[in-house]
Amino acid sequence: MVGIGGRSLYLDCRGQGSPTVILEAGLTSDTTAWDDVFYQIAGFTRVCAYDRANNGRSDDEGLHKGDQSVSDLEKLLAAKKIEPPYVLVAWSFGGAISRLYAARHPDDVSGMVLVDTDPTDYRSEGDAYVPENVREHSYWASENLEKLDIDATLDLVREESTPGSFDDHPLVILTPSVPNSGNIGEGGSQGLPGPRVAELDELYLRLEEEMTNLSTASRIELIDETGHCIQCDKPQVVIDAVREVVQAA
Repeated sequence: MVGIGGRSLYLDCRGQGSPTVILEAGLTSDTTAWDDVFYQIAGFTRVCAYDRANNGRSDDEGLHKGDQSVSDLEKLLAAKKIEPPYVLVAWSFGGAISRLYAARHPDDVSGMVLVDTDPTDYRSEGDAYVPENVREHSYWASENLEKLDIDATLDLVREESTPGSFDDHPLVILTPSVPNSGNIGEGGSQGLPGPRVAELDELYLRLEEEMTNLSTASRIELIDETGHCIQCDKPQVVIDAVREVVQAA
């Protein structure tokens, strides 16, 4: 537990080397999201995983948006004297936090791996295709256990993490070849009932492809036979992508 001024966050760092990999979990998730890849990454560089406010073992906080999450990470890294450069590895909505952090610290972040992360416009553009009866227990719900204001956070990312803003830093985007807008019982993450919503699938893949515009040194890889948690279903794919970006950085 690391004090960041009135509150504490849980942090776990392993391995040695530079750049340091910072693992950013998904919405309402904690460090256990990385259990299948954490120690393997620690085999080739230093890696740190942590719990954001209201998740895992970290202290509670009221309703907030992504800029506070970024501020918390800044304080956490400073408190433990974890110096840049960093490679940010983010899963799901953690991608919004990592993109915002990278936009505000362009000299400190030397690479990113985005693991099935949420495109900024997926929630707004996909809204029309979401059945009303699943809104409050899906990605489109108005509240979440992390008490993170999703729409306000996406607005910040949209404003600051713009095409070209990640310059020529290495960026790998890992995305399921079959997006997770289907039935949650079939491995989907959005809480939508089957049959699959084809419009959401098409939208998701288009917006994931557009994220390659963040950097001139980016690539997207479509992963077969995986659900939303690629690091759980295909851990070696994630490990290899992290190693690639660490070496390039």
